[in-house]
Amino acid sequence: MTFTFALSFSLLPPVVFATNLDFLSEVKDQVTYFQFIMLITYNLGDFMGRWAGNVRCLLIKRQATLIGVYCRVVFFATFIPIMFETQPRWLFGADWFKLTNIWMLGVTNGYFSTIAALLAPAHVPYEMRQ
Repeated sequence: MTFTFALSFSLLPPVVFATNLDFLSEVKDQVTYFQFIMLITYNLGDFMGRWAGNVRCLLIKRQATLIGVYCRVVFFATFIPIMFETQPRWLFGADWFKLTNIWMLGVTNGYFSTIAALLAPAHVPYEMRQ
């Protein structure tokens, strides 16, 4: 669970401060609106992921959880080009990609942290249980 949170919070704040959304170019206080939209998008995704983690048919086993958590490293490959506005600009500079990316970070954070919290008690050694 620590890896899940560490990954999310090492990517979320830098993106919120390093880029912007093109559709906000006409807004007077663009930075404030951008930060608000990104945080709401992340939190909405996190909420949806936590909800999905409580749906019985979406539960996964420990090994699949670990694989999913470690696969989230791919977000570094998508957030770094967004922060530095690299090519192709049509992808990494597009508003839809930025919002989808931050939403997916939130969904996977909420889902995998919920699954980890549900699976963790079963892996505590018997002599340490209370």
